[in-house]
Amino acid sequence: MMLYHIISNTFPCKQHNVLLLLVCGIFFSACNQSEPVHILFAGDMMLDRGTRKTIEKNEIAYLFTDVQEVFKQQDMVLVNLEHPVCSDKLEARDKKYFFRANPDWLPAIRTGGITHVALANNHTGDYGKEGIQETMQELSRNHIAYVGADSTLLKPCEPVFIHKNGSKLAVFSNTLLYQQESSGCCNENSTALQGRIKAFKKTHPDYSIIICLHWGIEMDTLPSADQKVQAHMFIDAGADLIIGHHPHVVQPIEMYKGKYICYSLGNFIFDTNTYPGNTGIFTCFDIRDNTITLVRVIPFILSDSKPCIMTETDAEQFLHRKGIVF
Repeated sequence: MMLYHIISNTFPCKQHNVLLLLVCGIFFSACNQSEPVHILFAGDMMLDRGTRKTIEKNEIAYLFTDVQEVFKQQDMVLVNLEHPVCSDKLEARDKKYFFRANPDWLPAIRTGGITHVALANNHTGDYGKEGIQETMQELSRNHIAYVGADSTLLKPCEPVFIHKNGSKLAVFSNTLLYQQESSGCCNENSTALQGRIKAFKKTHPDYSIIICLHWGIEMDTLPSADQKVQAHMFIDAGADLIIGHHPHVVQPIEMYKGKYICYSLGNFIFDTNTYPGNTGIFTCFDIRDNTITLVRVIPFILSDSKPCIMTETDAEQFLHRKGIVF
């Protein structure tokens, strides 16, 4: 496997990064004619509260102006959708924090480059099962795929599939948090998820398995010992890549048995204005014939909920502080 770690403060990349990509492209053209699949993962997207005020002031497309070009380079952009997208006529559940996005914002979200959302989290059920069902209907209407919930509420843990350029990917979404009643999103415990991964790998050995996990402790900058045990368990069961969110801060990326574990990507679009909650990372992977051939980590900072990609110097310093070095 040839691997490059590229940090860029603009897109397209600066000249030396372009040359690096060209070298990578020439190498693979010589030994494999298939094109890679480009996938990008981002953390928590919350379009309510302070973010709602930013949208009302600037319109929702404003939030994507600094990242849209990066997103358009991808075959799949998956973020954690931290609430339902439903009518305000529905009644919110009785809980301390509940969020909601307007359905008429979805066209701009899709235009902004988001193709997939993970729904297995502790806020998808904020407006009950009706809110979840309306969310899925609105996402489908706007050609945004979802994973971690099911329109019938019977099979919320089924994966979404990506078939492109000879690669076969199965993406699962699961929350390991139990802060809410069962509400139609996937919240299997770690043992059940381990079994699901094993069973899928046995029947689909030609697929790469990506697990998106809503887990961990809010504002902790390091994963817990239990999370490390769980992550290793999932990879031993057959997972090829783990993407985490929920802590609202960036946590380290670990490589275990040649597989990447991104414990927390931090916030993506959120109304947190203080460090470290106002930072996040995009993790970008090129996958060729089910093998990760290139990795990019792109740090950004939030300004009034809008993600702004860091300069190259700031990005390098940020990743060094976070221990994200390949």
